[in-house]
Amino acid sequence: MRGEKRVAPGVVRIIVGAAVAGTLCAPLPCPAATVCVGPSCGDCTTISRGIGRAAEGDTVLVAPGVYTGVENTQIDFRGRNVVLMSEQGPELTVIDASNARAFHFHTGESSASVVDGFTVRDGSTQGEPGAGFLIENASPTIRNCVIEDCFAMWNSYQAHGHGGGVYLSSSSSEISGCTFSNNGASNDGGAIWSDGPAVEIRDCVFVGNHAGNYGGALQFVDAVAPLVSGCVFINNIGAAEVWSFSACVYCLRSPAAIRDCTFAGNVTDDHGGTLCFEDSQGTVYNSIISYTETGRAISVRLGRAAPTVLHCVSFENDGGDDLGSGAVDNLFEDPLFCGVESGDVTLCANSPCLPEGNVWSEAIGACDAGCGSCDSPVVMTSWGTIKALYQ
Repeated sequence: MRGEKRVAPGVVRIIVGAAVAGTLCAPLPCPAATVCVGPSCGDCTTISRGIGRAAEGDTVLVAPGVYTGVENTQIDFRGRNVVLMSEQGPELTVIDASNARAFHFHTGESSASVVDGFTVRDGSTQGEPGAGFLIENASPTIRNCVIEDCFAMWNSYQAHGHGGGVYLSSSSSEISGCTFSNNGASNDGGAIWSDGPAVEIRDCVFVGNHAGNYGGALQFVDAVAPLVSGCVFINNIGAAEVWSFSACVYCLRSPAAIRDCTFAGNVTDDHGGTLCFEDSQGTVYNSIISYTETGRAISVRLGRAAPTVLHCVSFENDGGDDLGSGAVDNLFEDPLFCGVESGDVTLCANSPCLPEGNVWSEAIGACDAGCGSCDSPVVMTSWGTIKALYQ
């Protein structure tokens, strides 16, 4: 074995004999195995069956296809740290929840429990949270997934209706490289709702998610130091049907750190903003907040503790570009997206959000340069035209 010294054959025989007798050494752990799921995997044709056959540390490898029905919904790892991975990525591997919930983690699974490379679609709950993923007292890793058209509805008592795509309670999950599209919640957190400690959301895209109240894309409630980094948010809607102060990202008693993100064309009410902080002295660094419909760039509810906002770009937000009393050293000019009318929020070569375009020599927003120099998109199109592309 690697890293071990070679020993004489006689010594090997003594150790093996002693191990069998149980007097000198414990048995070596078995190597991790790969469990196959798919049409050519014998009777292991469903995801739940594959997970049921996996031991701690195993990988469940899923062949391309559309997986639906009872044994492909309410998927439960049952406390085992297992990697559930698609062979060929989310474009070819779909979990169609068909109005059920797709995943339920609730038995202390750690970050070593992984869901990697699936499209999760059409999840639905009523009176319960988390139509795509319900994660309670567990911290699995979710990466490289597409989560779309999942909806958490409240019941007749307006109970729950949180976290259409993912609901995180007492969880420190990391979600990375995922796309959240057209998920919804009757109440809060159209794509993700979280009260967990140290949740991290990295390099994700949020498009067209919506909530009846707070957090068209994300809501954090009593969350300890959540991090949102390198993400893109386009046309997410906080409707505020019951309350006010809607937002794309809503932080309630949650000092979120929002870094290197791009926000374009998100929709709030006239009291809200793309980002709304309530009793949450968070931070917003190196991010673009642009074209907010109705609301402002950043809203601080009831004038309470404002976030620190540093080296950001705020532009053409209907309710105003002001970044609050905690703002220091920011820009208020066109970020110059390459093709925002087609959903392209990469940057023109002459953008002030590129390191060579600002005095701080820092990259601002989630995207790099994607085209040559260009004129302001404000001249080329209206935001109404842009928004229609995502409806």
